[in-house]
Amino acid sequence: MPRPFIIALLIGAIVSLPAHAGGDVDAGRAFFNQDCGGCHALSSDTNHYAPNLNCIIGRAAASAPFPRYTPDMKALEANGLVWDHQNLDAFLTDPKTFARERLQNPDAIILMQVEVAEAADRQNVIAYIESRCR
Repeated sequence: MPRPFIIALLIGAIVSLPAHAGGDVDAGRAFFNQDCGGCHALSSDTNHYAPNLNCIIGRAAASAPFPRYTPDMKALEANGLVWDHQNLDAFLTDPKTFARERLQNPDAIILMQVEVAEAADRQNVIAYIESRCR
């Protein structure tokens, strides 16, 4: 097969992929507004009760300017945790267990107490958060 054809085929496949293959941005927006937006902001210059989630994908844990991170949340940052889809999904599933397992500390304390039970809800809200950072 000629090389230009292969390159064109690959480019076509990449371009045709949905921007957020793992979730529905509109459903994620609705979920965020109902279940997350009371505590978290998505604008680059605002914190609410909890840290700003603007451009969190690819960012180190506890790296946003926020004065109330717990020492254990800062320890996640010190241990090199970077928020990606997999880490966010695991964190949203059970934040307390995620932190305790990552830190190997059964007494680790973080402020996030909300668990998102449904995988589709987690993927949708992650897709929405990611869509805001473009």
